[in-house]
Amino acid sequence: PYEGRYDALLPTFFAFDKTSKVFKTGSSVSAFNGEARDAKWIRYAGNKQILVIARSNGTLLFYQ
Repeated sequence: PYEGRYDALLPTFFAFDKTSKVFKTGSSVSAFNGEARDAKWIRYAGNKQILVIARSNGTLLFYQ
């Protein structure tokens, strides 16, 4: 069955603090059109990180 588009929430980052055993909410990614298929952090020159989001039937998005 066709379910339609899933667009309930903006992508949000979470971190788990092992000492307090609590999830902490990080920042959210600005809105974008389409569904996200996958997201990965990539480390590049200068030990910096960039977030790459693969969208379903769309282009890659890069966030610093």
